[in-house]
Amino acid sequence: MIDGIKGKIAQSKMLKQRRRSLAAMLVALSVVVSAPTPAHGDGGVNIEGTFSVVYAYPSAVNYCGDGAGENSVSIQAQGLGNIPGLGAMFLDVKKCLIDWTTYSGTFTMSAGNGHVLRGTYEGTQGPYNENGFSPFGGVMKVTGGTGRFRNMTGRLTFEAVSGPDAVGAIASTFNGTAFYRVRGTVSPGNR
Repeated sequence: MIDGIKGKIAQSKMLKQRRRSLAAMLVALSVVVSAPTPAHGDGGVNIEGTFSVVYAYPSAVNYCGDGAGENSVSIQAQGLGNIPGLGAMFLDVKKCLIDWTTYSGTFTMSAGNGHVLRGTYEGTQGPYNENGFSPFGGVMKVTGGTGRFRNMTGRLTFEAVSGPDAVGAIASTFNGTAFYRVRGTVSPGNR
C-alpha cells in the first residue's frame, strides 16, 4: 500500500516537472525581427526574422521515405515567429536528417488569418559541442501558398542552433528546442 502511494506521489511530481518544462519552453518562444523592406520592383520584400521551435524525433510520421536508409531520422519542429508586414507566423518543419549531417524536407509558415506560405527545406547539421548544442543552417525555398501568399516564390536562408535533447514523453522519442534566424526575399509569382 505504501509503495503504491509513493509511486503515485513520484508520478505526480514527474507530471508537474513536465508541465513546468513545457511552460518554460513556451515562455522561451520569444521573437525578435526587423521590418521587411522593398527588395524589387516586382513587389518582392526582404524579410528577416527569428523563430523559436520545439522539435521531436523520431516523429510519428516518417518524413524520410522508404529509401532513406537506417542512418536517417524523421523530425518535426514547430514554433512561433513574427515578421512585420507578413504578421505573426507559425512555423512547421517536417524533415529527414540523413546520416546525422544533411536535412531534406518541407516547411509551412501559417499566418493567424489562416494564410499559408510553403516550400522545401534543405540544410546541413553542424557538430555537437560537449553540452549537446549544435549549429545548423540551410535554405527554405518558397514555392507557393494560400490566401495573400498565393503564388509566392522566394529563397530564405536560415542559421539555427539546437539545444541538448531530452527524453520525450513517449518512450524512445527525444525532443528539444532550436532557434532560427531566417532571412531572404519573397515575391509574388505569376497570378
